[in-house]
Amino acid sequence: MNSANSQWLVVQTKPRQEQGAKLQLENQDYTVYLPRFKHSKRRNGKWSERIEALFPSYLFVQIDVAEQNIAPLRYTRGVNKIVRFGDVLLSVPDEIIDRLQYLETKQANGVTNVTTLFRPGDAVNIVAGPFEGIDAIYQMAKSEERVIVLLNLLGRQSSVTINVNHVAVV
Repeated sequence: MNSANSQWLVVQTKPRQEQGAKLQLENQDYTVYLPRFKHSKRRNGKWSERIEALFPSYLFVQIDVAEQNIAPLRYTRGVNKIVRFGDVLLSVPDEIIDRLQYLETKQANGVTNVTTLFRPGDAVNIVAGPFEGIDAIYQMAKSEERVIVLLNLLGRQSSVTINVNHVAVV
C-alpha cells in the first residue's frame, strides 16, 4: 500500500509478543513490518547466533488514514497500544522503513551485519553496560560484536570499545 494518505504507525506490543501481534494484525489485513536482525550472543560461555526483534516490543503498521480504521489495532491480541504524543499518532517516514528493510534483506543474504546501521559520526546512545544512558559518537566497528564510540567524559573526549548490542541510534 503506497497511497498519499498511508503512514507507518508505531505499535507497542506486550513483552515478547511481537511475532504473535504481527500475525494477528496481518490476519486483519494490515501491512505490518517487524524488523529482525541476526546477532551473536554469548550464553553460558558460548557464542550463538540469534534472530531477534531490532526494537523489542515494537512493530510498524502501515495505515491509510483516509480508508482504514485504527481502532481494531488497540484490541488486537498481543498489542499494548499505539504510540502517540498526546493526540498525535507517532508515524515513521517511509525512507526509514525502506532503509531498515534494505539492511534486513542484505543481512539475510549474508552481506552485512548490525554494525552497518551506524555510520561514522552518527549520534548514538549507550543503552546498557557501565556507560548506560550516555550519548556518544559512533566511530567504527572493531569486530563483529564490538564497536568504538567517542564519549565526552570528565571534560574530554575518549574512545571506548563496547558491545554493539549496547548502542542505539539517537
